[in-house]
Amino acid sequence: RLKTEIDEVVIVTGDKDLYQLVNKKVKIYGPVRGLSEAEMFDEKKVKEKMGVGPEQIVDYKGLVGDGSDNYPGVPGIGPKTAVNLIREFGDIGDIYRNLDKAGEKFGQTVKEKLIKGEELGKLSYKLATIIRDVPLEVEIKNCRFEYNDQVKASLAVKMKELGFKSIVERLEGGKKREVRSGKREKKKEDGQLGLL
Repeated sequence: RLKTEIDEVVIVTGDKDLYQLVNKKVKIYGPVRGLSEAEMFDEKKVKEKMGVGPEQIVDYKGLVGDGSDNYPGVPGIGPKTAVNLIREFGDIGDIYRNLDKAGEKFGQTVKEKLIKGEELGKLSYKLATIIRDVPLEVEIKNCRFEYNDQVKASLAVKMKELGFKSIVERLEGGKKREVRSGKREKKKEDGQLGLL
């Protein structure tokens, strides 16, 4: 619960699970083709990209799964079939309540996949669902953040402690890569001299 009313929230992420949070006030700014090209996703844009609206993303993920988050979905149900099932029946619960109709409309094979994969589909649905009713009070003034050289340096130290080597390299402007390559060359040289 925010103690201050906010007009708009923009979440910067490439995680499509967060599309379920998109509404009139919440948008996602995320990569389209790699990190160099990004786009703002509102409700309309989510539907264009995914084939379903933000309110149906969890149903979609329950059916299709998500390899990057390691949940399987219903084996054999791909994006097109999932979108068609959701458009026809509404949500994953209604799909399972209408298995006979799903079989008539989309074929017995789809019905059999749904039956066989029901447990995984419902588990995937649960794993994809972002819990929104966490009791949390936030003062917006305490969330303000200014990125500067001092913050960058302390962030690099923390990332080093946590073992995020590639982030440290980016924060330090590639210095680490040069040091590493120097070490590699030295080891290589030591190895070659050892042959003599």
